[in-house]
Amino acid sequence: MDATSLWSQVLGIETPWLVRDCQLNPDEKLLDLWVCQASQRGSWLRFGLGGGDIAVTTDTWQHLPALGFRVRIHLERLASQPIPELQWAGEPGMPFTRGLEWQILSLFNEGLSLPVVSQLLGVAVADLWRYRHALDALQGGSARPAAEPAGELVSAPGVPPANDPLWGQLAHGDLDIDIRAHSLRLLLVRIRDEVRACDDVGACIPKYMELHRYFALHARMLTHELEQLMLVAT
Repeated sequence: MDATSLWSQVLGIETPWLVRDCQLNPDEKLLDLWVCQASQRGSWLRFGLGGGDIAVTTDTWQHLPALGFRVRIHLERLASQPIPELQWAGEPGMPFTRGLEWQILSLFNEGLSLPVVSQLLGVAVADLWRYRHALDALQGGSARPAAEPAGELVSAPGVPPANDPLWGQLAHGDLDIDIRAHSLRLLLVRIRDEVRACDDVGACIPKYMELHRYFALHARMLTHELEQLMLVAT
């Protein structure tokens, strides 16, 4: 197995995406990965990024650390091609992948300081500072990001019950709603990745419950999304 295939497996980068190149810097403990669609790999090699007659763009995010190395993902895509909603990719204009964002949000919510989060995740304090300000602006000045819900069963007025089929539809991507809450978008990306890997329906049920708990715990923040869910609730 070559290095690009190895890192694809380690980071969960799957078809139709692949790692076409990687660069390891042991002195800086930094790993750079260039990711593209398998069907487009020849285009990058034949024309070169930014050259030839194809319009391409590169998005760069810091990802979760792997094997003691900081990881940077460079996504190479056609300019007209949307960014995939996967954990190893990120939102436009954000410095981190969705997977790393969720970890940062969770640690912020636990009250950890910027220097501590920086040390735990290998992220520069200056980048965390800029990210927190960008997040506050994106969420309309919300001072505290929502954490991943705890394991207990909770309920709230205006939230469909936990046994409503819509939670499964939302987890599988069969139910499409307009989402304004950035933290919910991150949660859905993670849950949909995990649901795709479930062997049977029974193994997916905890993911449906996690979505329900999240909405119940943060109902006041999710009024826009809940209005849409209540229209399809059974």
